[in-house]
Amino acid sequence: MFQSHIVEIAGRVAGAAVGTAAGLRFIAIDPRLEEIDGSAWSSLAALHHAADHLLRQGSLPRRPC
Repeated sequence: MFQSHIVEIAGRVAGAAVGTAAGLRFIAIDPRLEEIDGSAWSSLAALHHAADHLLRQGSLPRRPC
């Protein structure tokens, strides 16, 4: 059975994270998060950080080299 989590950013529902064998798959509800809709994540914290950054800054955070 899959486990899902509601992803909230600043008190608003942004989407859902659905557990898969490979990690988490993000399903965007907020159209501003279309860029990461369907993306895979290793943790809820990483997904939340990226979604929050995308909503606040309009872009994904830079990945460390």
